[in-house]
Amino acid sequence: MPKMDASQRWKNLLLAALAFALMIVMPALASYVVSYAIIYGAGFVGGEPAIVRVAAFMNENMNLYSALVYLVFGIPVLFWVRGMRNRERARLRYAQLEQQFLESHDTYTEQQPFESAAASGQQPFVPAAAPGRQPLSGGADSSQRPIASATDSASASFPEPPRPPARYIYYGDRPVAWQLASQGGCVPQAQDGGAPQAQAFSSVQTELSRRVHSRPTVNARIQGVDHRHFVAAALMGYGMQIVTTLIMVLVNVLLPSVMEEYNTLVDGSGITTYGLMWVISTLVLPPLVEEAGFRGLGLTYLERAGVPFAAANIVQALAFGIFHMNLTQGIYTFVLGLALGYVTHRSGSIAPAMLMHLVYNLMGTLGSDLIYSYLPAPFLILLITNVIALVYAFRLLRPKQGRGAAATQA
Repeated sequence: MPKMDASQRWKNLLLAALAFALMIVMPALASYVVSYAIIYGAGFVGGEPAIVRVAAFMNENMNLYSALVYLVFGIPVLFWVRGMRNRERARLRYAQLEQQFLESHDTYTEQQPFESAAASGQQPFVPAAAPGRQPLSGGADSSQRPIASATDSASASFPEPPRPPARYIYYGDRPVAWQLASQGGCVPQAQDGGAPQAQAFSSVQTELSRRVHSRPTVNARIQGVDHRHFVAAALMGYGMQIVTTLIMVLVNVLLPSVMEEYNTLVDGSGITTYGLMWVISTLVLPPLVEEAGFRGLGLTYLERAGVPFAAANIVQALAFGIFHMNLTQGIYTFVLGLALGYVTHRSGSIAPAMLMHLVYNLMGTLGSDLIYSYLPAPFLILLITNVIALVYAFRLLRPKQGRGAAATQA
């Protein structure tokens, strides 16, 4: 990553912490909002009998309640992701336009090469001052003395060119020579105006290229993502079932009371009451909202702050485990979060992670019920197929050999 100042690093770290804190705290707040809104709404419409009827209805339809909670805290998260993505797109577009300008300027200078005013015998070209600025002229005799600043280079290094397009002369309301010498850290010398100026152009182009390509941004694109990553995500969502099963067996052996508490929680959650609201509350909203918050915001901000991916992935997975608010689920979702972060990192998009999350939730509920109901030796079948799926998924996620650095960032 390009170098960043301490304020930018701390800003991104604080934004990552804020994203994780909101993802952990907001579900509880959203549940209170939904509960009180339902109670007071029913009481306002039909009094106490209505409250009793609505409360009984919500207890029998926990998937509807879960969907409402996800909507309440998910909408702000999705708006945050959208705003972050739009700002990043605008920044990238601006950097690309700057780079295109420099490339256009190079094309022009190849057609109309500049030479120093002293060498050409022409009067030095003095750019007009931008509104509210003093002219950047070094004086009539500036070509006869050493150039000590970018201001001087604007007046002394360039003769007036033969009617070039305006954008080749001004850059951000300032003359090109001044801007490039300022950004490139290169002050041309009077006796050799061409090479240092080319060095300034090259320096700015390099910096713009790094700004365009090296800063992580949240991305939910489907088009352009290698199809292997979607296949790998689906396989990994299926294969992680065996990892979850082994973790739950271990918790049941070591902490049976914790496992009993988890089973009670699952029985009352409505997660095995299949229907349309189950699809929305289990297969649609959790992958969408949780991937946007933990991988889209948290992981992106950590990487943008310069945190190595391995450390950033552990932090977001730990927050993902805490988000589920019980020990058994927290342990296996921590491991799941590591896999989701890796898929996001390798694919460059949270879309494959959303697919993986969907497949994982599907296989952990309806898929497992069907396998255990209709197949012989279901555990053995799951063990073999899950291991094969995990191995093949990691093979698909590996960088392609012989493709260089571009392949590693697929």
